[in-house]
Amino acid sequence: MIALSFTCKRRLVCCIIVAMSTRTIFVDIDGTMTDEPDKSWGSPNLEVIDRVKQLIKDGCEVVVWSAGGTEYAKEFAERCGIKASACIGKPWIAIDDKSEIRTGGLWVMSPDHFLQINLMDAIR
Repeated sequence: MIALSFTCKRRLVCCIIVAMSTRTIFVDIDGTMTDEPDKSWGSPNLEVIDRVKQLIKDGCEVVVWSAGGTEYAKEFAERCGIKASACIGKPWIAIDDKSEIRTGGLWVMSPDHFLQINLMDAIR
């Protein structure tokens, strides 16, 4: 797994997490697929949304998640035409047997970085 993150005003505001073995990608909503990190239903970031849709077409599993909860994640994905494998509320804690996950081995990236790289090339 690979993880990158960025903070805004000392708060982690968005993340995109890639699970390498299955090419499962977790994509946050507020501040990642919208322009507003601190409230629901900001203006859609169409460039990020289009890239997420392309990853799905390329065979990646995408999980849309949000601190706004599961129902919000489902509704957002539906409104934006994102055919996600799952929509969930952002977890509070993850429990896993893989030490690389527990020691920071996830790749979490900002939306800006996501738009600057070819993710499919990066995860091959």
